[in-house]
Amino acid sequence: STPGYLVGSIEGRVAVQHVEDNMSAKNFTFKCHREENEIYSVNSLCFHPTQGTFVTTGSDGTYNFWDKENKQRLKAMNKTCAPIPCASFNKDGT
Repeated sequence: STPGYLVGSIEGRVAVQHVEDNMSAKNFTFKCHREENEIYSVNSLCFHPTQGTFVTTGSDGTYNFWDKENKQRLKAMNKTCAPIPCASFNKDGT
């Protein structure tokens, strides 16, 4: 996995950015935390410490696990009744 970072927005988007200039072709942006015509902010982003996957949480009350290498959602969890402000993995990812 290459070094990089994630940027979330109030427009329900996430940008995956690589640090190395020679990897810029692998940068991409995707839409998430949307429900029909409603768009919700991405509140938190967190990389898994060992797997290279990440989680997003949103004002829509959902959290989703993503695979950045394959550019796909791995799992969408059931919606809660309130926005989810933050997410975190413990240090070993279990």
